Amino acid sequence: MKKHNSISFKPIYLVLLLLVAFVVIKSSSIIVLAEGAGTKESPYTEKSELINQLVINVRAMLKNHAATSTPVYYNPSTPYVDDNELTMDDEQLNTVYDSAMAYTIGVSAANESDYIRENLGLHGKGISTQYKGYYDGEAIPENFVAIDAVYEVTYSADYLTNSDEESQVYSTLNTAVTGLNLSGSEYDKAKAIYDYVRLNVTYDYSALVIPEGETEEQKAERLKKHSTYAAAVNRKSVCQGYASMLYYMMRKAGLECRIVTGTATGSGNSTAEAHAWNIVRIDGVWYNVDVTWDSDQGSDKYFLLTNNTISSTAYGKHTPSVSFPGYTMATQDNPYKDAGKLSASLLGCNAVCTDMIDLECWFDASSWATDEDKDATTGNKVVFDIPSTPGYKQTLSYADKTTTGTTGGKSCVIFNCKVPIRCISEVITAQVVSGDGTKKSEVFRVSVKKYIDVLLEDDSTAQVTVDLLKSLLIYGAYAQEYFNMNPPVAADAGVAFADNPIKNGTYTVAKVKGYIENGITTSDVPNVQIPYGLMYKFYTSDPKPYSSSDENITYYASALILRSQTVVRHYFKLNNGAKMSDYTFTFRGNATTVYEKGGYVCVETEGWSPKSMLVTLNNANYFRVKNNATNSEVIKFQYNPMDYVDQALSTDGYKDDTKLTNVLLSMWWYSINAHKHG
Repeated sequence: MKKHNSISFKPIYLVLLLLVAFVVIKSSSIIVLAEGAGTKESPYTEKSELINQLVINVRAMLKNHAATSTPVYYNPSTPYVDDNELTMDDEQLNTVYDSAMAYTIGVSAANESDYIRENLGLHGKGISTQYKGYYDGEAIPENFVAIDAVYEVTYSADYLTNSDEESQVYSTLNTAVTGLNLSGSEYDKAKAIYDYVRLNVTYDYSALVIPEGETEEQKAERLKKHSTYAAAVNRKSVCQGYASMLYYMMRKAGLECRIVTGTATGSGNSTAEAHAWNIVRIDGVWYNVDVTWDSDQGSDKYFLLTNNTISSTAYGKHTPSVSFPGYTMATQDNPYKDAGKLSASLLGCNAVCTDMIDLECWFDASSWATDEDKDATTGNKVVFDIPSTPGYKQTLSYADKTTTGTTGGKSCVIFNCKVPIRCISEVITAQVVSGDGTKKSEVFRVSVKKYIDVLLEDDSTAQVTVDLLKSLLIYGAYAQEYFNMNPPVAADAGVAFADNPIKNGTYTVAKVKGYIENGITTSDVPNVQIPYGLMYKFYTSDPKPYSSSDENITYYASALILRSQTVVRHYFKLNNGAKMSDYTFTFRGNATTVYEKGGYVCVETEGWSPKSMLVTLNNANYFRVKNNATNSEVIKFQYNPMDYVDQALSTDGYKDDTKLTNVLLSMWWYSINAHKHG
């Protein structure tokens, strides 16, 4: 299944619901404590002193996610006080709010300033003030002009999330920053964090839908999708969540960052809509970054841009509603990208599920501009690596490309990175390296799961494709479990319990065994007829693996290998001094990969698509061994991946292996959905 245009290059229009204006609740009378409370003492006699202390208290309140601030007691210097003296005008209230939210370079913490502002509630409450008067324990009548009265002033706030959810945000993002092992320049740190957010959050279009007759509870849940919590923990949000998550991680790593709110039109869109992005300071200069718009496109087009670039039509006419006086803004787009490096750009990615799991990476063809760059021996290479998986590395030259093309007016070269099923949620790095290894491009980061998640969030994705992709994620998760991996993000993260037939008991060993014995009917796979005699029954049916007059080679065993391709490996034992070169091994009429390991000859059969794993084999699928000296066929049999499933689920030694059982059942489910997909 290839969808080149559905992920990489389809315009994505993003919307941010702006924070509503804060409504200030001003008391019209003095609220009094019960009689006998006594007079409160206060050091603050001037309104300016009151405001200064309020700023400190409100900042602490917001940072700690508290509902109200610590009270400030106020003893006006004017002996006669009326209601007007007790209230604050808009300018004074804005002073408290803006000062509490103020950003100080090198000082402001990750959960202060812009982070707080983007996570305050949107329910119309905002920040309010309340005054309580104390006067020798006596009740103060309405509109009373008090002498030497002391007044209590507090602020209250509403939030998108509760304290427990906020704690989850801090734990998740603190762990993420630590796990990135940030080192090197400010640029390297910023790029690693930017890529982390880009790969771990998917745009949530449901957050933009306001249902008819929405209740307050429904509204609160919908608006929560705008929060850092939605982005960091649920991994789905809108631009507000993206921007606040990036802000938190940048500040946690010691990098200066701000959140910018304003409008943008989006590619091909003429209407300006509310939007949020960030500015990041690197080596004393501030750059624009829009991780939301890069997230679902698989590129870094919006990383480190000048004001002129990001406000241009080609970049969506980003127009900020806030200004940053005194900030030194960049005059050149990303000067670090090619500085002393090999010039290269990643234009987009696609997840491809055919007979293997590939991640298509679309590189700017300028990386292979000359014949020298394209030379298979000395030219530029693409090196794919999974840092968390030791020994995994793929190096592809220009000759290894799958195809060339054009996108966005740029010529591109497409390479397929083969990804083991257990690694589909892992971060994969891609880097263009010169033939002599002296020049390298910047490091690009990609992930299969990210682009599957993008498709799953796209309402235009056909249901049959959604089912196939979810079954692939489930398969990947059980493979991770079987291989004792503990990835930062599980392959099936975000897949509902109801969509996992192994968890909810829809597909059990007994049911799959029944399918193996009797075949699948159209009720199981609508519009697809899989014939009876589903598998060859390798261990119970004739012809069994056989040896003719040649006793120098015998079949020993078979194994299932879960790589990017599903591989069936067969083991043969050589006897009486026979050598591997004495025989020719073929599968489907083609030579196979053959090597010696542990005293056995190992032969691997590949090319098992999800569909071909679950069909009746025919003569074209025979595995054959020929004796070269006699030119005679000495071994001939059929064996597909589901024969291994049958054997494992039928063997007492395997029955209690829950991890193996689960990965085999999920592999079956993936194959079933591949048949549905067609």
